[in-house]
Amino acid sequence: MLTVITKFKAKVEKYEEAKRVLYSLVVPTLLREGCLQYDLHESQDEPGIFFLYENWADDESLAKHLKNDYNEDFRKKASTLLQSPMEIFRLSRV
Repeated sequence: MLTVITKFKAKVEKYEEAKRVLYSLVVPTLLREGCLQYDLHESQDEPGIFFLYENWADDESLAKHLKNDYNEDFRKKASTLLQSPMEIFRLSRV
C-alpha cells in the first residue's frame, strides 16, 4: 500500500473556489481502481490550507490516477488557485 499526502495553500481571494475544486476531485478518485482512501481535510488552525490524504493499492494505481483528465484540469487551474506549489509526500507504513 502507498500513502500520499498532498498539501495545498489556497490564495485568500480564491478560498471558496479552491475548496470547491479540490472537493470535486474526491468522488471520481474514489471510483478509480486501486484507490483505497481519498479524503480532503482542511487545517483547523489555518483555514485555506488543505490536505488530501490518499491510500493506493500500489504505485501503478496512483500513476494511472495522476494521468486522468480531471487531474490535468486541476493542474492547469492550480497556479490561479494556490498561493504556493503543492507539497506532495509519498509515504510507506513503518
